[in-house]
Amino acid sequence: MGFKRFPHTATISWTGAGTVNQTTGAYTAGTLTTLTIVCNAQTQSQRYALDTDGNEKVVKYLISTPLITASVVKNTAQVTLFGKQFALIDLLNYQLHTELEC
Repeated sequence: MGFKRFPHTATISWTGAGTVNQTTGAYTAGTLTTLTIVCNAQTQSQRYALDTDGNEKVVKYLISTPLITASVVKNTAQVTLFGKQFALIDLLNYQLHTELEC
């Protein structure tokens, strides 16, 4: 029996930045992007991370996945894992893999 490095599947969803038409002043909302990843999700306890506003947040899951090269907007990103949604606190890219804190 083999060892499966990434046994879980998760979805990251985020909305890109909206735009304002300089002529009319009309606002156009950003587009929703969804990325499905294979990952290894580990529950965390007593771990904290700073969000984009500098507030301390409790990390519920630390997720390791192959390198994500997409430009994920962290402050609007939601991670769906095991049928539940979590806010993405931080996304850390390393040379060969990415770690998500949510």
